[in-house]
Amino acid sequence: GWLPAMRSLRSAARAFSVSRAADSCVYVCYIDIATMRHRVVDLAQRVRELLPEDSRSQIELPPAPRLRTGWWGLRLPTDVQAVEAQSVLQSQDVTSSCGTLQGELLVERADEDERVDIWCSVRIPAEHDPAVDFIHRVFGPIGPVDAVHILRDKSNGWDPGQAFVRYADPADATRAVLQLDGTPSHVRGVDLWVSGRSGGGGIA
Repeated sequence: GWLPAMRSLRSAARAFSVSRAADSCVYVCYIDIATMRHRVVDLAQRVRELLPEDSRSQIELPPAPRLRTGWWGLRLPTDVQAVEAQSVLQSQDVTSSCGTLQGELLVERADEDERVDIWCSVRIPAEHDPAVDFIHRVFGPIGPVDAVHILRDKSNGWDPGQAFVRYADPADATRAVLQLDGTPSHVRGVDLWVSGRSGGGGIA
C-alpha cells in the first residue's frame, strides 16, 4: 500500500515544481508527524474493534514518510486470520474518534518479506478538504495565489499535511516565508513550517 502512495506524492511534487515560475513557490507543512501518528493510531484502534476477539491484531506503524501517506500495518496470529481480517475489513466505513476523519477502509495483503500481514488505510472523500480553504485564507492576504497543490495520495485521498503554494509574484513567496513560518496551523497545537526550498528542511 505505501510504496505506490509514496511514488504518487513524489511525482506530484515534481510535476508542480517543474511547472512553477522560479522562486514563486513555497512549501508548506501544516501537520506535524506527532499529530499524524495520533490520527493513524486512532483509526487503527477503531479498525481493530471491527475484528473478532480471537483474531485481534497488533498495530505496526511504518516510518514517518510512509506514515504520512495514511497507511498502517496489522499483524494477525495466523495466515488464515489475516485472510479473514482482510475480508471483514475491506470497504467498511470507519470514523475517527473525534469525527474529523471518515471514509471507506482500504485493505491490502502485505508482501511475504514484510513484518505485517495486511496494510490498511482509509479512502478520504474528495470533498473533505479543509486544508485548501485554510491555505487560501492564510496565504492569500500576502498576495495573489496562482495555485495550491495538496500532496494527496492518489490511492486514498489522504492528506499528508504538505502542500505547495504558488504565487503570481516571487516577492510574495519570500514574504510568505518570512511572515507565516511558525504561525499557527488549522490543526490544533501545530505551527506552520514554510520554506522557499521545495520541501527541503527538517520536516519528518
